[in-house]
Amino acid sequence: MSPSEPRRETSTRRDVARSAHRRSEISTTVTSDPRMQATVKADRTMHELVIEAQQRGEAVIVLLAGEFDLAAADPIREALALAIGEPRQRLIVDLSAVTFIDSSGLHVILDAYKLCRDAGRALTIRPGPPNVHRVFALTNFLERLPFEGGD
Repeated sequence: MSPSEPRRETSTRRDVARSAHRRSEISTTVTSDPRMQATVKADRTMHELVIEAQQRGEAVIVLLAGEFDLAAADPIREALALAIGEPRQRLIVDLSAVTFIDSSGLHVILDAYKLCRDAGRALTIRPGPPNVHRVFALTNFLERLPFEGGD
């Protein structure tokens, strides 16, 4: 890092709120234990994203709802990093309520997979609706990523 580059800090709920606040087109909710709580609301009817994180036993379940595109990538990346940092053995990323995903979303999911693998944690992806699941099929990620149900 050069002296002119800003220092990057680890993600916190304040960072999640700041990044979502800069993206006024996103409504983000991260809920779970107090360290993972952040709520940011923004007005834009055409694009809404909801992120919910819940702890269940030895798993953290991150439910995503709405459009998972470039505008949503950073808040989702930060929420997943917080979830991976939790003392749980398994991360479940639930895409069942995602209405759209692009290459930015695929990249975030792949990064989360690598982070989980490096941390010795299991990752499971709950498939999205057919249009979202098809993007994973077209990119050959169905064979590379751990989808629930073995698809």
